Amino acid sequence: MSGRALEVILAQATAPSTGATFSAATGDSLVIRPAEKAHLVAMWQTRQAAGWTRITSPLIHDPVVGIKAGGAIGTTLLFTERQRLSPQDTLTAYGSGSATAGDIEMMSLLIAYEGLAGVNARLLSPMELERKAVDYLSIANTISTGTAGGWSGAELLNAEDNAFKANTEYAILGATFGVAGHAVRWYGPDFGGLAVGMPAAKMDYGHRFFMDLSMIAGMPLVPVFNSANAASMYIQAAVDENGADPIVYTHLARLRG
Repeated sequence: MSGRALEVILAQATAPSTGATFSAATGDSLVIRPAEKAHLVAMWQTRQAAGWTRITSPLIHDPVVGIKAGGAIGTTLLFTERQRLSPQDTLTAYGSGSATAGDIEMMSLLIAYEGLAGVNARLLSPMELERKAVDYLSIANTISTGTAGGWSGAELLNAEDNAFKANTEYAILGATFGVAGHAVRWYGPDFGGLAVGMPAAKMDYGHRFFMDLSMIAGMPLVPVFNSANAASMYIQAAVDENGADPIVYTHLARLRG
């Protein structure tokens, strides 16, 4: 199906304690885009005290309980299923966590679209990737973030390691982190003006996050870009008020043809 897209959405709250509404970060929205099909394929949280995350809507089950999961201090991947969403529905995000003044607690959703007008990101399945992959490359970026939450520290993907071969397609397999945060995202013209993202956590298989997620969801979710657009491809991170600067290693597959 044409009109494919993958989009990460960030929401946060300050000192939500036993529970509070989370607000979408500047530039993000909890309103589902008007696509033919939309699915929630991942949800994760970062907490400074053990807590839970919940999203609700009358159209995904109920407006009270919805999808709710919790985790310990740190970043926890909470949900990797294929939850059908309704176009133009508005999700409500809640969460608990630290009650300390100034502590920012964060959550993110990763949404896959099909039939989204004006967008046609290239997304591969793991099987397609195996057929097309030639060799592998890792690109390092140190993201200088702020202390107000939200997305910050945008840096060109090729700013520190410009090793791309000219006019060549690369698939983003996932990322690993020297310094962790809440989330990392990549955005540029190849993704239709949207941003693809994943947890900025030290996971066992973070280097193949999009491959594994694609297999779990049963849909192509491995994002592809052309190196001709590397000078317009940005990487950015979300961290809490402590302002840790994530060191991100983006793991890529060079594709044939």
